[in-house]
Amino acid sequence: MFDSEYQKYFEILEITPDSPFSEVRSSFLHLSELYATKSSALVSIMDSISEGKRKEILIQLKEAYHELKKYYSIETKVVLNSTKDSISKRRIPEFEVFSGKALKLIREVMGTELEDAALATGIPHKHLKSIELEEYDILPPSGYLKAYVKKYAEYLYLDKTKVTEDYMKRYHNRDKKKDQDSY
Repeated sequence: MFDSEYQKYFEILEITPDSPFSEVRSSFLHLSELYATKSSALVSIMDSISEGKRKEILIQLKEAYHELKKYYSIETKVVLNSTKDSISKRRIPEFEVFSGKALKLIREVMGTELEDAALATGIPHKHLKSIELEEYDILPPSGYLKAYVKKYAEYLYLDKTKVTEDYMKRYHNRDKKKDQDSY
């Protein structure tokens, strides 16, 4: 389902509308690097591109990337909302206490890749992975973590209050356990 108002952004990033988001990101990074520095690829034409034009191109690249990021997020949400009923009919395991391992299992049962979850929620991939693996030492501060877990639970169609309380209790208990181990 392609929205023609986004065509110019695909053209700016020199990709086609059927490109996956990973290609959008890759093209943005490549072109930004190309125009951000006096790269060897541009040395021969750098004299014909003014500093102002180069900065304008960089601004257009950033705008295209951010607009397409929103576009892909919208597209993912449309697909997810249309499949919510089919997901709820699957046998999602039930848990008394939600842990990172439980969230990962539920995501996998839903048939969703971690990268897709990151794109749909806006939570950085590395943080979702750390949430699922309970890599507490590399997770963001607890305020951000709580917001991420809540949003992730919502994405997984779970009780966001229960999941957030369970996960944050495990997170804070690990601090107590560390203190006890140090005596």
